[in-house]
Amino acid sequence: MIDDAPDVRLEPPPERHPLRTVASWLSPRLVLGVVLGLLAVELGLRTLELRTGDLSVSTTTTSSQASRLAAGPHDVVVIGSSSAGSAVWMPDLEAAGAACDGYVAWIPTPTMHDLAEFTQHFVLRPHPPTEVVVAVTMREFVPADPGIVSEVETMLSPKTWLERNVHIVSARPTLQDPFQFGLAIERGLNEDLSDDGNQVIMRDRRIAGESAAHRDQETRHMADFRLLPETTAAFRGLVETIQAAGVTPIVVNLPVTDRYVELAPGGAADYESYVDAVTDVSVATGARFVDLGGLPLDEEAQFADVNHLNADGSRLLTAALAPQLGGCRS
Repeated sequence: MIDDAPDVRLEPPPERHPLRTVASWLSPRLVLGVVLGLLAVELGLRTLELRTGDLSVSTTTTSSQASRLAAGPHDVVVIGSSSAGSAVWMPDLEAAGAACDGYVAWIPTPTMHDLAEFTQHFVLRPHPPTEVVVAVTMREFVPADPGIVSEVETMLSPKTWLERNVHIVSARPTLQDPFQFGLAIERGLNEDLSDDGNQVIMRDRRIAGESAAHRDQETRHMADFRLLPETTAAFRGLVETIQAAGVTPIVVNLPVTDRYVELAPGGAADYESYVDAVTDVSVATGARFVDLGGLPLDEEAQFADVNHLNADGSRLLTAALAPQLGGCRS
């Protein structure tokens, strides 16, 4: 049988040069659109950070405090945790003549190592104050959790040029986490810092209204309280670093409630060990030590929760602290 079908030859498709294919997509209009889109996102992130702080960290208090300190100078700076932020009310300190232009540089849930690093890099530079009030509780002496990277560590970690200069890159971890991005937006709309750096959310609260979440948080944290030599050494290093910068340190033991002390494994014994350690370091370094832990405070009326003072408590503490400072020298 003769096959009369035409002889069809399948020609290979014309060869396409890969560069020519890519070039066909990269029209000037498309490239311009992509560039303008990226610039819009970058500008939006920079504008957002004017309100929220550094989006490259999960919460923005530490970076906001560092930025404000850089805009100084301040003659008196208070450092510590949120307990210090709510306890030492800077407007009252200035009204008493104890500071000319002071600032309360509290940071969230710091370890003693965090406070030492933050003070060295952001409090003593670029505008060293005349006095630094190191306002502490036993909470800052709880050993660091090795599984947690603090805000201070994140801020001080080495960054590439892109991470330092391109917000789309630096903010990527926050942008990829809707919860953290929401916190950043909320932070910008509901600022928790006064112009003087104070924490403001505790002002109108009383301990009777303390949330179960906060009490549980403090209970879990204080369950790990141990007075370790390395923590005490970090505290001493903090005081000595302040002195080496030509700045006067004033160590203050802040009051907490009896209920808070009971959260430590050893209760009152742990608290006494903490006070002894703070006292010993102050004596050894020649730093002034002001023990305000025994102030006659009404726990029900003058504490916002187990370890933060409210407005009434802070007024009493600030009045007791003011005479211990050198005073406004301007």
